Amino acid sequence: MRWITSISYKNGDGEVALAFAPEIAQFLVQLKKHFTSYQLSKAAALRSTYSWRLFENLERFRETGIWEVDMDRFHTIMETPKSYRRNFNDARRFVIDPALAELAAKTNITAQVEPIRRGRKIDRLRFTFENASQMKLAL
Repeated sequence: MRWITSISYKNGDGEVALAFAPEIAQFLVQLKKHFTSYQLSKAAALRSTYSWRLFENLERFRETGIWEVDMDRFHTIMETPKSYRRNFNDARRFVIDPALAELAAKTNITAQVEPIRRGRKIDRLRFTFENASQMKLAL
């Protein structure tokens, strides 16, 4: 099956028009609901992998400004070493706090994290955040 039924290019405009087969078009329309989009320029300055992953997940919840995640899922998403999974203080010192600081410095996101306990154990993290309307310029 051909996905694209026709292609046209407008000379001088840098514009390409694609026509998709009806069988494919229905799936493309559904994509609007099941993915996260953000401006790559917002995240391009991030150097830490943890910052990048945190940025992507916060962007998923930008409408609500809250991302709550259980600790196992957080460690899976962030791909932290096993030692950080056993010791929350290390995870906070080497993953969470530096990522939040880099997001504040290099993007328009300001975020805080609240550890949520079940008994003595930290069970979940609640990130609350907002997108500043304009990024700060380094002068």
